[in-house]
Amino acid sequence: MHRRQITAILLAGAASLALAGPSAAQSVEEFYKGKSITLTVGTDPGGGYDQYARTLARHLGRFVPGNPAVIPKNLGTAGGIVAANRIFSLAPQDGTEIGAFHRGLPIMPLISPAKEMEFDPAKFGWLGSLNKEASICMSWHTSKIKTFADTRENLFIVGVTGVGASLDTFEAPLMNVYGSKMKIIAGYRGGQNIDLAMERGEIDGRCGVSWSSLLVRSADWFKEKKIHILLQFGLERHADLKDIPLMQELAKNPDDKTALELISIPTLIGRPYFTPPGLPKDRLAALQNAFNMMVKDAGFMADANKQRMEIQLVTGDEVEKVLSRAYGSPPKVIARARELMKMPQN
Repeated sequence: MHRRQITAILLAGAASLALAGPSAAQSVEEFYKGKSITLTVGTDPGGGYDQYARTLARHLGRFVPGNPAVIPKNLGTAGGIVAANRIFSLAPQDGTEIGAFHRGLPIMPLISPAKEMEFDPAKFGWLGSLNKEASICMSWHTSKIKTFADTRENLFIVGVTGVGASLDTFEAPLMNVYGSKMKIIAGYRGGQNIDLAMERGEIDGRCGVSWSSLLVRSADWFKEKKIHILLQFGLERHADLKDIPLMQELAKNPDDKTALELISIPTLIGRPYFTPPGLPKDRLAALQNAFNMMVKDAGFMADANKQRMEIQLVTGDEVEKVLSRAYGSPPKVIARARELMKMPQN
């Protein structure tokens, strides 16, 4: 064979290997062997999201080829926005870092955009969620607020974390649609600190707290009748809360009701886990499969049940469909939802 032909063949082979990239040359198991995965949690330690994330971290690596350790790291600044921005732009795109954040964040660029949000939810890789979620609005037993109707007659002081978190998604709609008289105290580091403020009488209550988190962390509140549940947020009533109305059920205007349903869509992806954009397809598929297997595992479920955690598998594909549903809403509905998300001016 002519020397030029041999050279051309060698160059073509080298080019093919370069185009194939490291993913083709290295199996998922080979890549993860001896490595660890950082789980960046967009909340402070101690809350419901953190507890679920740490439980996941104890088990997920068993189902990932190569059995990497999963190490949680909290980054709760700005209601999880900093964590979302990090995973989107700064995290390695090789599968060694995944994220968890408030369920409301994936649709906030749609219904309440802010310049601080530098991420595109459509470009994340979605592993799935550990449950669907019901959220509630509640008041402390010593407050004047005993029912939702009371929020129209008395000032209701509530605590929130930062812009974009599901913990502060619902106050503006309640004020705009129902005329609730609410004062928002912002800047709490995590839901557990809001709970402490409520117990100390600094605030009357909070809206948007996860029902499953309350069951895990504050079971004594129910036994001792320490809280009043005013309202729930979701697309259907939770089985435990059959007598508590959904936010949109009280709306008299059909346009408001539809917009409130859009705002409530994140409850379908209760505690989402995701990867940076650009992750090699084989590693994303391996992580998604590991997530699904973990949620069905007896050891994982025993750990979750011991902590009274509510578990319901939502796959990565299902998360994508929920987000497609939200972002595919009619422009009229999105526009109304944006109006309802604006905090009223005093």
